[in-house]
Amino acid sequence: MKLILKTTFITICFGVLSACSSVTAMDESNPTKFTYDYKDLNATKDEIFSRARNFLATNYGDTNEVLRVVDAKEGIIIGRGSSPWYIMTNSCSTEHNVKFAAKDNKARLQFELIQGAPAYSGCQGWAMPTEQGYQTIKSDFNAFSERLEQALKGEGKNSDFNNF
Repeated sequence: MKLILKTTFITICFGVLSACSSVTAMDESNPTKFTYDYKDLNATKDEIFSRARNFLATNYGDTNEVLRVVDAKEGIIIGRGSSPWYIMTNSCSTEHNVKFAAKDNKARLQFELIQGAPAYSGCQGWAMPTEQGYQTIKSDFNAFSERLEQALKGEGKNSDFNNF
């Protein structure tokens, strides 16, 4: 019985150590800035700005916490968000700046990862995400950009709200 317990304990310890050793830091050569350009939107700067503002308001939980500058005249939105990622069962976060600019028929969105773990992250020892966390964040940014592009074209899931 003791031999089985020892073997089980050693197996569990080995598994935990193996899992921890497979967690690698983000490659420092990975870009931390992601820029998305949208062209041929067939809308004015004001329409594009309004669509982006509404999209951001429905896709970020508390826009009062996230959006810091919302300037309709200039077509600019600047904010700070948080991107989740995980190490085993720990929920981690990396903050990012988000910038949006609207012009007639085109727009630009930019995310930039911010170094340092926010106080609410479960992974305080990580200034930047792990490599797997980085890939998750990058994938989330790409998906966000695709949804935003649909909204900017007036084709998003909320586009039918005003059509009555």
